[in-house]
Amino acid sequence: MSDQLALLARRLNCGNDRIRPINRGPRRLRQQPRGVADLREQIDMTQRTRARVPIGGQCSLDKCGRPHYASGFCNPHWKRWKRSGDPGPATINSVAQLCTFNGCGRTHSAKGLCASHYAQHRKGRPLKPLNDRVNPRGRDTDGNKRCATCKQWKPPAGFRAASRTADGLDSRCIGCSHDHSIRKLYGIGAVQYAALLEAQGGGCAICGGTNESGRAMAVDHDHGCCPGQRACGSCVRGLLCSNCNMGIGLLRDDPARLEAAAAYIRQYGHD
Repeated sequence: MSDQLALLARRLNCGNDRIRPINRGPRRLRQQPRGVADLREQIDMTQRTRARVPIGGQCSLDKCGRPHYASGFCNPHWKRWKRSGDPGPATINSVAQLCTFNGCGRTHSAKGLCASHYAQHRKGRPLKPLNDRVNPRGRDTDGNKRCATCKQWKPPAGFRAASRTADGLDSRCIGCSHDHSIRKLYGIGAVQYAALLEAQGGGCAICGGTNESGRAMAVDHDHGCCPGQRACGSCVRGLLCSNCNMGIGLLRDDPARLEAAAAYIRQYGHD
């Protein structure tokens, strides 16, 4: 009986030895490479101390002059201090690479191009000059705003209201905004619009009048060529006031209906 108990005890001990303990000891912290601790002790404490630099401050190293990035250093000095513990000399000879596109002047992003020209390259488009950036809140000494299309300074009254912009005004002036809208809808520009209006004597092509509200004339086009609101540009017939444009639209541009309507009105004594 004692031999059986001893055998059972050996089996139980053998099983317990194979079980991995649940509560393991704390992991050892990774030691720093040799020489790094000694190097940090040799560095001037005033250079590697994490100074509290206010927003808009400069690097804590003398004769650097770069804007503050983190831990009291600028971006280049912070990277050096983070990597080796030594921010290095105050002057860093670094020349910013520019975009290789002729006349661009923006900072290099990838493959010798800036971010915008590199996006054109990735989409397979030919590289084109970029539009001049216009600050929507920028104003000159007289309080005028610069149009994003014609690049001219105009008073704020020359811009339409827009709720989605930073300053509440459209980025384009009224003239450029009108040119953009009619070019997009009807395929003609502001020059062609002005030529049509001058040929019509400055008024509606039907009644010769203007809109009482001062609104610009509506562009009338042949709906048989381009059904809907958009036109190709070659089917534009003329410029109409709001009443005449709405009238022929409700009568479906049908000459028979228009003649019948005219005869109906003449029947009751209206010449």
